[in-house]
Amino acid sequence: MTTEKTKIYFCGSIRAGRQDAEFYRRIIAMLSKHGQVLTEHIGLDDLMTPHLAKFPAGVDSDEKDKVIHDVDMEWLHQAHVVIAECTQPSVGVGFELGVAWKLGLPTLALYRPQKTSNGVTGISAMINGCKSDSWRVFNYSHFDELEPKILEFLEKFPPKS
Repeated sequence: MTTEKTKIYFCGSIRAGRQDAEFYRRIIAMLSKHGQVLTEHIGLDDLMTPHLAKFPAGVDSDEKDKVIHDVDMEWLHQAHVVIAECTQPSVGVGFELGVAWKLGLPTLALYRPQKTSNGVTGISAMINGCKSDSWRVFNYSHFDELEPKILEFLEKFPPKS
């Protein structure tokens, strides 16, 4: 009997800030041991994603943005689970999480609380306040805390046969 490999849609900030790109790489490497990460490009430095590589120089950004949207929506529809690193606030990640919620995809939102001039900030109330059996939010301080939590999540939500 063959067990289907878990298809993981990983979300992380791109245009809203790449401060955590190295962190995304580490998370993606960890996730790759436990499933197929559909969005491995989130950890790349140059972000020349596979779906944009086909465009010649001079193609306008609106056309590229449509391709990004369409391919990412296709990947979300193929995914078994969604794991998002939400420390860097991102409208795109929020959009992806909204789609994941609407599709009923098991979702794990990760974040590290950040100190700001106004005090400590957390994750968006729209993400933290989403209560469902398949929606999880995990606040962590160190990378070492992630793997056990991610493994627990993936074991709870294996691919459906």
